[in-house]
Amino acid sequence: MKIISFVYGEHCSGITVVEDGKILYCYEEERFTRVKTSTDWKNLTWRHPIKSLYELHYINKVDINSFDVYLFPQIDGVDHLPIFFEDIKSHCNFHIDTDNMLKKAKYYDHHDAHCGLAYYTSGFVDKKCLVVSIDALGSGYSAKYFTAENGKMKFIDGIGRDRISFGMYYAMLTEFIGFQRLKDEGKIVGMSSHGSRVDFVFDCFDRAIGPLNGIKTRQYRDGNDGTMFCDFYNNFFETIGSEFYRNSKMINHIAYAGQTVFENKLCELFNNLHDLYPDYDHLCVSGGVFANVKVNKKLNELPWVKEMYVTPPMGDEGLTLGAVLMYNAKHGEQSVFRFDDVYLGSRYTDEQIISTFEMDKFKSFKSKIEYEPLNIEKVSQLLCDGHIVGLFQGRMEYGPRALGNRTILADPRGSDIYNKLNGRLHRNDCMPFAPVVLDDHVETVFDVKKSKYTAEFMTMLYDTHPEWHDKIPAAVHPIDKTARIQIVREKNNPKLHSILQSFYNRTGVPVLINTSFNVHEEPIVCWPENALDHLINGIVDYLIIEDRLVYLKK
Repeated sequence: MKIISFVYGEHCSGITVVEDGKILYCYEEERFTRVKTSTDWKNLTWRHPIKSLYELHYINKVDINSFDVYLFPQIDGVDHLPIFFEDIKSHCNFHIDTDNMLKKAKYYDHHDAHCGLAYYTSGFVDKKCLVVSIDALGSGYSAKYFTAENGKMKFIDGIGRDRISFGMYYAMLTEFIGFQRLKDEGKIVGMSSHGSRVDFVFDCFDRAIGPLNGIKTRQYRDGNDGTMFCDFYNNFFETIGSEFYRNSKMINHIAYAGQTVFENKLCELFNNLHDLYPDYDHLCVSGGVFANVKVNKKLNELPWVKEMYVTPPMGDEGLTLGAVLMYNAKHGEQSVFRFDDVYLGSRYTDEQIISTFEMDKFKSFKSKIEYEPLNIEKVSQLLCDGHIVGLFQGRMEYGPRALGNRTILADPRGSDIYNKLNGRLHRNDCMPFAPVVLDDHVETVFDVKKSKYTAEFMTMLYDTHPEWHDKIPAAVHPIDKTARIQIVREKNNPKLHSILQSFYNRTGVPVLINTSFNVHEEPIVCWPENALDHLINGIVDYLIIEDRLVYLKK
């Protein structure tokens, strides 16, 4: 059984391919277009996964016409398949049998796909699970809840489009502070820890969501999501005034209030859900709201939660795989499993890498580019000496996090590395850089009492033990001393594990900074060419590309 699944629209596009239950490829279109999905949304660009199909056809030699099932999203009020077919036929220079695709087409529900991905990749085989998806809106809902056990999911309820959306609330918060939704939410998370409670600001945000009605939010006053925006803005400026808003010193307090209300309401919602189903003590979550790592930490710390799993591709890029898992589950062919890793994109051959060095754009640098066989001990010494190292290996990660295959590494011990990296990457976030940590040492450095599986994917914050605060300052939030960690196991990423082990042997520190291999406003690097660009442009000092160490002559 060969299944291909699509997602497309104004802020996400991609494909997944599964054959006989084995996940073969998961692609995100932005990696190939080199245009971030947030830019597409801002420009009202409707994006189909054209370049993903090219990658599938030309790099991985997959016949697009050979699938048994073609899964497409349900998109409210849009007859999108004719537009999709017209677009791919006009842009793809290989044969695509759209009549065959239409004949074998199936449609998936947005939140069902999120929840299917969350449950079936959780590894909670024999546990009683609450499965929750929350985002802005999809297929008529902003949230859905399921119970699940023994491989079976049962729909409970959800939050319809006529009620306050948690995802829309955070979009409002992001835009109110002056940032762009679907792009800058992480900045708000970082800023919030720098603020403190100002009661009348807190109350404005609290009233924006309003009281919960059990596991539902309040209804929009006039039937659309503009209600929350208008009510909040009017209330804020009538109560507080524009001078307060313009005061830059107060921005952190606004972020604190908005984030704290968000955390409180979601914890209340989950507690109410648990009151209805008290025997269900494992959480599986997906949807854009759960990109918020502070919320995830709060939920993980609820006393009744035995373990929590946050889907690595928690945003709409995860819909394609979730749709396939739900389709298989409905046909009795899907079991619960755990990801070994999420390296599900393309990889590039040694021949393709060598040909990159010969590209016309690099000819003027040819005499300066040096490469040699990779020496792990040399790399760890370079890191100790303060150099920034790009790591490009294997298959691309699936989801928003760089998890060791398209990654930038640095020494977390010096306070100066934070500003150095921010300057190189044209980044001004308030969040610290995330740490990778050896699996054998994670509990020495971080307080990881539960949910260690999800910590392999950088989807949750954990507290740092006090004695390590000053040892790894660049990887710890300066105020709340949390870190968004990735546990690295040898079997999952032997090369990164070896680099970490060598660094630990030299320094006694089992941690490195891991940030995504891209400058600000660009997607994570895709091809060897993109990685070499970062070396040429001085973003990284050294580049590991598969089994070579590449650098420029001094």
